[in-house]
Amino acid sequence: MYNNRMESKIFISKALIRHRIFPNRKGYKYLLKVLEYVLGNGKSTMFDAYESVASRYGVKVNSVEKCIANAIENSFNSIYIAETYGNIASADSGKITNKKFIKLLVDEIHNAV
Repeated sequence: MYNNRMESKIFISKALIRHRIFPNRKGYKYLLKVLEYVLGNGKSTMFDAYESVASRYGVKVNSVEKCIANAIENSFNSIYIAETYGNIASADSGKITNKKFIKLLVDEIHNAV
């Protein structure tokens, strides 16, 4: 899909920043690695991606999940993101799940390439 790993990382970084997830958040680096994993491994499960990232950083899987959820939630505090993607948020909580958000980003990246 990409010519090299660096090109992939740059493309994913730009997508995250476009969605108001910035590099100063721990969830950013976890999302970056999860997206690299999912895009590189095709039909892998989200749990596999979380396990890979957790192993890489020496943390627990639930820590990866919580940091990603926090980064996504903070991005939804942006009016632009909330207006653009609010329709896919849960009716109960008003939040988007990690899985839905990651799928959204993967789809956007695939459509852009």
